[in-house]
Amino acid sequence: MSKELRIKISLYLGVSFILLLLAISYLQPEPSSFQYMIYRTVLAIAGAGTVAVFPGFIEVRFGKWLKATGVLGFLVVLYFYNPAQLAARNDADKKYPPITAEALKNLSYKIDDEIITINDGKREFNPDSDKGMHEKAIFVYLTDYAFGDLDGDGNIDAIAVLQVTDGGSGIYYYLSPVFNDHGSPKIVGSAYVLGDRLDFRNISIQNCKIDIQLMMHRPEDGLCCPTLFRSLEFAIKDQGLQCKTEPCSEI
Repeated sequence: MSKELRIKISLYLGVSFILLLLAISYLQPEPSSFQYMIYRTVLAIAGAGTVAVFPGFIEVRFGKWLKATGVLGFLVVLYFYNPAQLAARNDADKKYPPITAEALKNLSYKIDDEIITINDGKREFNPDSDKGMHEKAIFVYLTDYAFGDLDGDGNIDAIAVLQVTDGGSGIYYYLSPVFNDHGSPKIVGSAYVLGDRLDFRNISIQNCKIDIQLMMHRPEDGLCCPTLFRSLEFAIKDQGLQCKTEPCSEI
Protein backbone atom coordinates (compact mmCIF):
# COMPACT_ATOMS: atom_id res chain seq x y z
CA MET A 1 0.00 0.00 0.00
CA SER A 2 1.44 3.33 -1.04
CA LYS A 3 2.04 6.17 1.40
CA GLU A 4 -0.46 8.37 -0.42
CA LEU A 5 -3.18 5.71 -0.13
CA ARG A 6 -2.48 5.24 3.60
CA ILE A 7 -2.83 8.98 4.12
CA LYS A 8 -6.17 9.05 2.28
CA ILE A 9 -7.55 6.08 4.20
CA SER A 10 -6.46 7.55 7.52
CA LEU A 11 -8.01 10.91 6.69
CA TYR A 12 -11.30 9.48 5.37
CA LEU A 13 -11.75 7.14 8.33
CA GLY A 14 -10.95 9.84 10.87
CA VAL A 15 -13.36 12.35 9.33
CA SER A 16 -16.06 9.67 8.96
CA PHE A 17 -15.86 8.71 12.64
CA ILE A 18 -16.01 12.35 13.69
CA LEU A 19 -19.07 13.00 11.52
CA LEU A 20 -20.70 9.84 12.86
CA LEU A 21 -20.17 10.98 16.46
CA LEU A 22 -21.62 14.40 15.62
CA ALA A 23 -24.73 12.69 14.25
CA ILE A 24 -25.00 10.45 17.33
CA SER A 25 -24.65 13.45 19.67
CA TYR A 26 -27.52 15.14 17.83
CA LEU A 27 -29.77 12.08 18.07
CA GLN A 28 -28.78 11.25 21.66
CA PRO A 29 -27.71 14.48 23.42
CA GLU A 30 -27.61 12.88 26.91
CA PRO A 31 -25.66 9.58 26.68
CA SER A 32 -25.06 7.32 29.65
CA SER A 33 -21.67 7.32 31.38
CA PHE A 34 -20.68 4.13 29.56
CA GLN A 35 -21.77 5.51 26.17
CA TYR A 36 -19.90 8.73 26.85
CA MET A 37 -16.69 6.78 27.56
CA ILE A 38 -17.07 4.86 24.29
CA TYR A 39 -17.67 8.06 22.31
CA ARG A 40 -14.68 9.71 23.95
CA THR A 41 -12.38 6.79 23.11
CA VAL A 42 -13.55 6.60 19.49
CA LEU A 43 -13.20 10.36 19.10
CA ALA A 44 -9.62 10.25 20.41
CA ILE A 45 -8.69 7.49 17.95
CA ALA A 46 -10.48 9.21 15.06
CA GLY A 47 -8.86 12.55 15.83
CA ALA A 48 -5.42 10.97 16.03
CA GLY A 49 -5.99 9.20 12.71
CA THR A 50 -7.00 12.46 11.06
CA VAL A 51 -4.01 14.37 12.44
CA ALA A 52 -1.64 11.61 11.28
CA VAL A 53 -1.79 12.96 7.72
CA PHE A 54 -0.44 16.37 8.72
CA PRO A 55 3.28 17.00 9.19
CA GLY A 56 4.63 18.18 12.52
CA PHE A 57 5.64 16.91 15.90
CA ILE A 58 3.95 17.03 19.31
CA GLU A 59 5.15 15.84 22.69
CA VAL A 60 2.80 15.47 25.66
CA ARG A 61 3.73 14.78 29.28
CA PHE A 62 1.35 13.87 32.11
CA GLY A 63 3.35 14.22 35.31
CA LYS A 64 6.16 11.69 35.51
CA TRP A 65 4.16 8.65 34.45
CA LEU A 66 3.31 9.33 30.81
CA LYS A 67 5.13 10.73 27.80
CA ALA A 68 3.68 10.54 24.29
CA THR A 69 4.81 11.96 20.99
CA GLY A 70 3.42 12.34 17.48
CA VAL A 71 0.00 10.84 16.73
CA LEU A 72 0.00 9.02 20.07
CA GLY A 73 0.53 12.36 21.79
CA PHE A 74 -2.51 13.83 20.05
CA LEU A 75 -4.59 10.79 21.04
CA VAL A 76 -3.55 11.29 24.67
CA VAL A 77 -4.56 14.97 24.52
CA LEU A 78 -8.03 14.12 23.16
CA TYR A 79 -8.61 11.33 25.66
CA PHE A 80 -7.31 12.84 28.89
CA TYR A 81 -8.02 16.51 28.32
CA ASN A 82 -11.80 16.87 28.17
CA PRO A 83 -12.87 20.46 27.38
CA ALA A 84 -16.52 19.44 26.99
CA GLN A 85 -16.62 18.08 30.53
CA LEU A 86 -14.82 21.16 31.85
CA ALA A 87 -17.34 23.40 30.10
CA ALA A 88 -20.23 21.38 31.50
CA ARG A 89 -18.74 21.54 34.98
CA ASN A 90 -18.29 25.31 34.73
CA ASP A 91 -21.85 25.68 33.47
CA ALA A 92 -23.16 23.54 36.34
CA ASP A 93 -21.37 25.81 38.82
CA LYS A 94 -23.16 28.91 37.55
CA LYS A 95 -26.00 30.29 39.62
CA TYR A 96 -28.91 31.75 37.70
CA PRO A 97 -31.72 34.01 38.92
CA PRO A 98 -34.42 32.01 40.71
CA ILE A 99 -37.82 31.35 39.18
CA THR A 100 -40.41 33.82 40.43
CA ALA A 101 -44.08 33.53 41.34
CA GLU A 102 -44.85 35.95 38.54
CA ALA A 103 -43.22 33.58 36.04
CA LEU A 104 -45.31 30.66 37.31
CA LYS A 105 -48.49 32.73 36.91
CA ASN A 106 -47.73 33.39 33.25
CA LEU A 107 -46.51 30.09 31.86
CA SER A 108 -47.55 27.26 29.55
CA TYR A 109 -48.18 23.92 31.31
CA LYS A 110 -48.78 20.49 29.80
CA ILE A 111 -51.96 18.99 31.23
CA ASP A 112 -53.28 15.66 29.91
CA ASP A 113 -51.03 16.04 26.84
CA GLU A 114 -52.45 19.47 26.07
CA ILE A 115 -50.52 22.74 26.33
CA ILE A 116 -52.43 25.24 28.47
CA THR A 117 -51.15 28.79 28.93
CA ILE A 118 -52.23 30.66 32.04
CA ASN A 119 -52.10 34.41 32.48
CA ASP A 120 -52.04 36.08 35.86
CA GLY A 121 -52.42 32.64 37.46
CA LYS A 122 -55.51 31.45 35.58
CA ARG A 123 -56.95 30.21 32.32
CA GLU A 124 -60.69 30.53 31.92
CA PHE A 125 -62.77 29.14 29.09
CA ASN A 126 -63.83 31.54 26.35
CA PRO A 127 -66.59 29.94 24.27
CA ASP A 128 -65.80 32.16 21.29
CA SER A 129 -62.17 31.10 20.90
CA ASP A 130 -61.62 27.93 22.95
CA LYS A 131 -64.00 25.42 21.43
CA GLY A 132 -61.17 22.95 20.88
CA MET A 133 -59.96 22.85 24.48
CA HIS A 134 -59.85 19.56 26.35
CA GLU A 135 -63.10 18.98 28.26
CA LYS A 136 -61.22 18.78 31.58
CA ALA A 137 -59.25 21.97 30.99
CA ILE A 138 -61.94 24.63 30.71
CA PHE A 139 -60.75 26.36 33.88
CA VAL A 140 -57.13 26.17 35.09
CA TYR A 141 -55.81 27.97 38.17
CA LEU A 142 -52.41 28.12 39.82
CA THR A 143 -53.40 27.48 43.44
CA ASP A 144 -50.07 26.91 45.18
CA TYR A 145 -46.33 26.63 44.56
CA ALA A 146 -42.99 26.15 46.28
CA PHE A 147 -39.40 26.97 45.40
CA GLY A 148 -36.19 24.99 45.83
CA ASP A 149 -33.53 22.99 44.00
CA LEU A 150 -35.19 20.03 42.28
CA ASP A 151 -32.32 18.61 40.20
CA GLY A 152 -29.26 19.28 42.36
CA ASP A 153 -27.67 21.93 40.13
CA GLY A 154 -27.73 24.59 42.85
CA ASN A 155 -30.33 26.73 41.09
CA ILE A 156 -33.82 27.47 42.39
CA ASP A 157 -36.57 25.55 40.58
CA ALA A 158 -40.26 25.37 41.47
CA ILE A 159 -43.23 23.05 41.82
CA ALA A 160 -46.64 24.33 40.74
CA VAL A 161 -50.03 23.10 41.93
CA LEU A 162 -52.68 23.46 39.24
CA GLN A 163 -56.42 23.21 39.72
CA VAL A 164 -58.29 22.01 36.63
CA THR A 165 -62.04 21.73 36.15
CA ASP A 166 -64.53 21.38 33.31
CA GLY A 167 -67.02 23.65 35.02
CA GLY A 168 -68.84 20.78 36.73
CA SER A 169 -68.32 19.30 40.19
CA GLY A 170 -64.93 17.74 39.46
CA ILE A 171 -61.92 19.78 40.61
CA TYR A 172 -58.69 18.00 39.68
CA TYR A 173 -55.28 18.85 41.08
CA TYR A 174 -52.01 18.47 39.16
CA LEU A 175 -48.33 18.90 40.05
CA SER A 176 -45.93 20.36 37.51
CA PRO A 177 -42.18 20.69 38.14
CA VAL A 178 -40.71 23.87 36.70
CA PHE A 179 -36.96 23.78 36.07
CA ASN A 180 -34.59 26.71 36.10
CA ASP A 181 -33.15 26.83 32.57
CA HIS A 182 -30.47 29.54 32.75
CA GLY A 183 -32.84 31.76 34.71
CA SER A 184 -35.97 30.98 32.67
CA PRO A 185 -38.78 28.57 33.65
CA LYS A 186 -38.84 25.30 31.70
CA ILE A 187 -41.62 22.69 31.64
CA VAL A 188 -40.70 19.09 30.78
CA GLY A 189 -43.44 16.52 30.26
CA SER A 190 -47.04 16.40 31.44
CA ALA A 191 -48.21 17.45 34.89
CA TYR A 192 -48.82 14.70 37.47
CA VAL A 193 -52.49 14.26 38.39
CA LEU A 194 -53.18 13.77 42.12
CA GLY A 195 -56.94 13.54 42.34
CA ASP A 196 -60.34 15.21 42.59
CA ARG A 197 -61.27 17.71 45.28
CA LEU A 198 -58.27 17.35 47.56
CA ASP A 199 -57.41 19.64 50.47
CA PHE A 200 -53.82 20.90 50.39
CA ARG A 201 -52.16 21.84 53.68
CA ASN A 202 -48.50 22.43 52.83
CA ILE A 203 -46.01 22.02 49.97
CA SER A 204 -42.23 22.43 50.12
CA ILE A 205 -38.96 21.46 48.41
CA GLN A 206 -36.09 20.17 50.53
CA ASN A 207 -32.97 18.22 49.53
CA CYS A 208 -34.26 17.84 45.95
CA LYS A 209 -37.47 16.25 47.26
CA ILE A 210 -41.01 17.60 47.07
CA ASP A 211 -43.03 17.18 50.26
CA ILE A 212 -46.81 17.63 50.17
CA GLN A 213 -49.21 17.44 53.08
CA LEU A 214 -52.87 17.15 52.16
CA MET A 215 -56.19 15.49 52.84
CA MET A 216 -57.13 12.67 50.47
CA HIS A 217 -60.13 10.33 50.30
CA ARG A 218 -60.84 7.20 52.26
CA PRO A 219 -62.96 4.60 50.43
CA GLU A 220 -66.03 5.68 52.42
CA ASP A 221 -65.50 9.47 51.96
CA GLY A 222 -67.65 11.57 49.72
CA LEU A 223 -65.75 13.46 47.03
CA CYS A 224 -66.56 16.71 48.75
CA CYS A 225 -64.98 15.82 52.04
CA PRO A 226 -61.60 13.98 52.17
CA THR A 227 -60.62 12.85 55.68
CA LEU A 228 -57.37 10.92 55.12
CA PHE A 229 -54.26 12.91 55.99
CA ARG A 230 -51.32 12.01 53.72
CA SER A 231 -47.74 13.18 53.50
CA LEU A 232 -46.51 12.60 49.96
CA GLU A 233 -42.94 12.69 48.71
CA PHE A 234 -41.81 13.10 45.12
CA ALA A 235 -38.36 13.01 43.55
CA ILE A 236 -37.20 13.99 40.09
CA LYS A 237 -36.40 11.17 37.67
CA ASP A 238 -35.64 11.92 34.02
CA GLN A 239 -36.98 15.44 34.68
CA GLY A 240 -40.37 14.01 35.64
CA LEU A 241 -42.04 13.38 39.00
CA GLN A 242 -41.55 10.02 40.70
CA CYS A 243 -43.80 9.19 43.65
CA LYS A 244 -41.83 7.84 46.63
CA THR A 245 -44.86 7.23 48.88
CA GLU A 246 -47.29 5.22 46.75
CA PRO A 247 -50.11 5.69 46.14
CA CYS A 248 -49.79 9.38 45.30
CA SER A 249 -52.69 9.63 42.87
CA GLU A 250 -56.37 8.83 43.29
CA ILE A 251 -56.93 8.70 39.54
